[in-house]
Amino acid sequence: MHKITYSSSLRYLVITFAALLLAGCIHIPVQPQLSHSSANLSKQQSARCTPDISLSQEGETAKNGLSPKRISVLSWNMYKQSRDNWATDFHRLSHDQDLLILQEAYMDDRLTSVLSESPYNWAMTTAFIYQDNANGVLTASRDKSNKHCALYAKEPLIQTPKSILVSTYPLVGTNQSLLVANVHGINFTLGLESYSQQFEALGKVLLNHEGPIILAGDFNSWREDRQAILDKLSHKLSLQRVGYKSHQLITVFGNPIDHVYYRGLEIIEASTPSVTSSDHNPLLVTFKLAEPQQKQYAKTP
Repeated sequence: MHKITYSSSLRYLVITFAALLLAGCIHIPVQPQLSHSSANLSKQQSARCTPDISLSQEGETAKNGLSPKRISVLSWNMYKQSRDNWATDFHRLSHDQDLLILQEAYMDDRLTSVLSESPYNWAMTTAFIYQDNANGVLTASRDKSNKHCALYAKEPLIQTPKSILVSTYPLVGTNQSLLVANVHGINFTLGLESYSQQFEALGKVLLNHEGPIILAGDFNSWREDRQAILDKLSHKLSLQRVGYKSHQLITVFGNPIDHVYYRGLEIIEASTPSVTSSDHNPLLVTFKLAEPQQKQYAKTP
């Protein structure tokens, strides 16, 4: 039954996206494009993550930035704000959060208006443009970031990209920076090659960061072999997956598809409330910077 459902959904999506591409409704950028709250939305910049990119903060102790004592995080696939009650839930869930890690953000007038009225600095990487509005992953913070870069990986069948946005934020009173990777994993392929390549590319970038990490998003880890790829990556990077005493995580074929991984941090609280405003339930986690440890995060080959 699962295979029939998946196959039918895949066939529908392939036909739909092919029709939209042929009609010129969807535009796929050749290079990753970054939009920023501080810049004109029409002036997008290309900033591709590369294995040799420098992400770790060096220099003096940060006078401004995220508090190492409390970092509250919302990770949520917003389903392109396609349901009527999304704005109500967005305001409720994002209230007082330090970091918003959002997937399937659709930068139409409604989301633009909501963000312009919020206290957040944000960056977005565009996976594709539909009806002149960008679609992709968006990361927002109450504090300005140090750096952003993006990764693209095309869906093998429908050819639309999935995007990853990597950002770093200073931690006030320290000389460390927090790396936040916002992930939307490849979905519609029965094989593992493209999925594995997407996370291998991400791993090469994250190896350059020696400080704390939050890796979160919609990983589309709907089969055990996909989860095994994530387990391998988390082991290589010394990441832990956030666990919940009880959860309402959305599962596909019995497997959770949304996750939050972390390193160099300690969990204060974590929850997964249920919503009707998206086909994904949000993940809420509050961290604090871990006490100094003897172990260093080594750059392993």
